Amino acid sequence: MADQLRLEMLDDRIKFRPGETIEGIAAWELERPVRHLHVHLCWHTEGRGTEDAAVVDTVTFDDPKPIDAQIFRFTAPNGPYSYDGSLIAIQWRIEIEAKGVKTTPHVPLVISPTAEKYRAKA
Repeated sequence: MADQLRLEMLDDRIKFRPGETIEGIAAWELERPVRHLHVHLCWHTEGRGTEDAAVVDTVTFDDPKPIDAQIFRFTAPNGPYSYDGSLIAIQWRIEIEAKGVKTTPHVPLVISPTAEKYRAKA
């Protein structure tokens, strides 16, 4: 069995307004014990120039069982908003990671006052 980490969003929802609850299920099957499993709410930029990234919040599962699934919750922050521009994009996501596990699965999110990604006008 290879280590497996999975994320599933409740109701398959991936678009949120600031202040709304982001909920999902983190699931794993691990070959060897780990001390912690982390689910991060984070954003990063893509495009021209220096890329930037930040982890906004983390849910940590300490001494997780080898096979388990747990609910995680975050509150959608007030920014930065999801954005697709001609020079830069701001992308939100939920990711799960554990030390020694090579994969870091993630789920893309949209966070904005309209729950839609802002797009640059042509």
